[in-house]
Order: sequence, then structure tokens, then C-alpha cells
Amino acid sequence: MPEPSAPGTELLADVVAGERRTRERYATVRGASCSPIVAHDAALTVRVHDVTARGIGLLTRRRFERGTMLYIRIQDASQAVYPLLMGKVAHVRTHELGGWLVGCILAGELREAAVRALAERAAESQSTKAST
Repeated sequence: MPEPSAPGTELLADVVAGERRTRERYATVRGASCSPIVAHDAALTVRVHDVTARGIGLLTRRRFERGTMLYIRIQDASQAVYPLLMGKVAHVRTHELGGWLVGCILAGELREAAVRALAERAAESQSTKAST
């Protein structure tokens, strides 16, 4: 008899070994929070490093193990982007500025417009800061 899985894990396919990216990856810097599904009330502040239609890279002070299921909430007052995402940690590595870069596969695919909106809003924010 198979072991019961954590809530939501049936929504994600297993991570396939090797690099299989087929979507454009957009660098971004956005505020977000994440929490393991098993501890939904323990949200951690993170930064979104990059995003694709099927994945998201998070910069965090906490190391998450590969396979950990996370709830991810991107900070966006306009609610133009999905307010709550679910992802499975696919890889973890140290980041050059400290902390961890955590790559997650999303449970559902983001529309290309939403991915670009994340990148464009971050670019607009950076250009506004640079001009002040």
C-alpha cells in the first residue's frame, strides 16, 4: 500500500534529472513570502530571483530540502499576478551574497503575461530607484 503524500503533492510531477528548461527565464527582484505546506503558518520573507512559466527561484536565509512543498505568495498590491503559488523545491545552492537560492517547480503554469508582468514591474521599480 503506498504511503500517504503531503497535501498538494499530487499536483506536481516528479522532478526529472537534468536541465530541461524550455521557457524563457526572467530575472527579477520582488518581495515574497513562502512557507512549507506542512507549516503553513510559518511564513518566511524571501526575494524572487527569477521566474518562468513553470518555475521560480527564491533567495532565502533558510535552506529547504529538495522535494519540500512550499506555498509562495508574491507581494503585489494590484493582485495582477497569482496571489498564492505552490511549488516543489527542485534544487538548492548557496548564493554568492549569502543565504540560499532555492529553485522550485510550480504546481501550475503561469501565463506568459503574468511572467512578463513580474519581470517588467521589477524593472520599472529598479529604474525608478535609479533615477531618484
